[in-house]
Amino acid sequence: MLIQNLINNSYPQLNIDDTVQRALLLMTEYRVQHLPLVNNGIYLGIVSEDALLDEADEHTHLKALELLPNTIAVLKDAFVLNILPLMQQHSLTIVPIIDAEKNYLGLVDETAIIAWMNSFYNTKQPGAIIVLEMDPYQFSFSELSRLTETNNATIKQLNTQINEANGMMLVYIKLNTNEVSDVVATYQRFNYDVIQYFGEDKFDYRLQENLGNLLSYLNM
Repeated sequence: MLIQNLINNSYPQLNIDDTVQRALLLMTEYRVQHLPLVNNGIYLGIVSEDALLDEADEHTHLKALELLPNTIAVLKDAFVLNILPLMQQHSLTIVPIIDAEKNYLGLVDETAIIAWMNSFYNTKQPGAIIVLEMDPYQFSFSELSRLTETNNATIKQLNTQINEANGMMLVYIKLNTNEVSDVVATYQRFNYDVIQYFGEDKFDYRLQENLGNLLSYLNM
């Protein structure tokens, strides 16, 4: 999905002639810590709450302040995930969206990003999660998919991450079933290092069933 599909125009824009006081009032009203500064439709930069609070005179005009530069923005035709490094690097609560000519189009807020990520990563759908750790050269989606399917399960979602501390790859797998024990056992049999898993372990059910049978026998 392109970032322009998440644009929200319900937030106000700040103008260079607005005062620190007005900007802070708007941030409080809309519960954000940043707002875009726009002049004649052209995006100039981000005004942060921290910068405003550092200004002693609340009647100071925004044009007199040092702003986060207009390079902190995302082009409308960027993929949604491209916004995440920018939000993390600058601890942003909103990200301005512009076109190639720096015309301000609107913004994307944290709520929209979280909602999109929930949909993208399919978090609302049930399914076991398995976390593997391996050398990057060992990763093969086709093999993991084949091993999973031998247990009548399929991979619904797969994401990878490099652990910068040791160079190993973490592989996060979400299955189409909550039952996880057979898939975990298969991965381990093929020398995959399963470091975590979350789901229903049918071995637990077998233990519970055996315990139930034993209690029934003792009560006879």
